[in-house]
Amino acid sequence: MNYLNLIPRESSKSFILKAGEDPLENGKNLLSKYYEISRQLFNRENRYTIYLEPGTFDLGKSSLVLNYQCIDIIGLDEKDRSVITSDIGVENNGTINQLKDDVVLRNLTIKNTNLSYISLWHTENLSREDKQYFQDRLNLLPSAYFRNIGPGENFGYTYIENVNFITLKESVQSMRIGTTYNGTYNNVYAGNYSFGAYGWANGTFTNCIGGFLSFGFAGIEVNGNFENCHAREASFGIQATQIKGTFKNCSNYGYTFGQDSLENKGIYINCVTHPYV
Repeated sequence: MNYLNLIPRESSKSFILKAGEDPLENGKNLLSKYYEISRQLFNRENRYTIYLEPGTFDLGKSSLVLNYQCIDIIGLDEKDRSVITSDIGVENNGTINQLKDDVVLRNLTIKNTNLSYISLWHTENLSREDKQYFQDRLNLLPSAYFRNIGPGENFGYTYIENVNFITLKESVQSMRIGTTYNGTYNNVYAGNYSFGAYGWANGTFTNCIGGFLSFGFAGIEVNGNFENCHAREASFGIQATQIKGTFKNCSNYGYTFGQDSLENKGIYINCVTHPYV
């Protein structure tokens, strides 16, 4: 494939990173290129794009910290997605650590392969007080995508398309728990507790798939637009405080949409709750 044919004409603002045989070297090149570009002046008219060839970009124990707006990371092949992976098991961090809004992620598989992190919240024989303490810290768990957004902040210009967020164990999350998910998500796959669990699911979600306890489970507010989205048990506003979103052609298992929520004003069109299997 001639990837140059896929690059916009503003080539001075676009960079192609080759995927060599050494994933760690590829990862170093990605971090270096991001740092190099970050010294430029950014605004929406002055965007920069890092295009990744299909292959693996291994960050080792590091993370790709998105601390500048308008630097987009895009895989060149929508089917053979470029892989960004790390073995980071540090709280309040992830393979992708997003600190700024107005970022595009597209055609990527983003992995956190850490197996050593153990959240005591997942262990047995804890007292009620200890369980509550660790549940209150769920939003600090390491993840593949750590959306580092503070209370009241708005990441509404984030655009994520054709991306898989993957982890290898339950105590490392695919997407950060207990934070705000606004912005746009199209054809995004994630695991359990994804898409605004224990937080805010107020974005636009299209053709997205989550595990159980996803899409605003026990959330503060579920006020987004959800179309052709699917998840496992106890998803889509179960036990949420407030639901005002629109749900079209969505499905989950075992629980009716918005069940046990305090205020359910959601609009549900052709939504299906499947029995447990």
